Amino acid sequence: IHAYPKPYVALMDGIVMGGGMGISQGAKLRVLSERSKLAMPETGIGLFPDVGGGWFLAQCPGHVGEWLALTGQAIAAGDAIEWGLGDVFVRGEHWPALVEDLRHGAQPSAEHVVA
Repeated sequence: IHAYPKPYVALMDGIVMGGGMGISQGAKLRVLSERSKLAMPETGIGLFPDVGGGWFLAQCPGHVGEWLALTGQAIAAGDAIEWGLGDVFVRGEHWPALVEDLRHGAQPSAEHVVA
C-alpha cells in the first residue's frame, strides 16, 4: 500500500481499529474527525498488533507506539495527528464537501484540505 502508484485517501470518520489502522497508514492523506477512535485492540486477546503495526507504530514519537501496541488503548483525532497517525482534522459537517472535492479531482494532500 505504501508503494501504490495512485494516491488514496483514508477517511477515518469513526472507529479505525486493527486492520483499519494498517490500511489507513499507507494513505497519502489521512483525514480524521471528532468521531475518530483509533486503536490496535488485538492485545485484548493476547495478540501483538500486526497489519503493518510493527512499522507504523515504530514511527510514533518516543514510546507512544509501544504504549499503543501493548495497551490497545483507543485514541482520538488530536492524539493521532500529534503522533503521526493522521494528517488533518475535518469536522463532521464538512465531510460531504470534502468527499465531493476529492471525487472531482481535488489534490489529496493535507496542504490542500481546508475545512
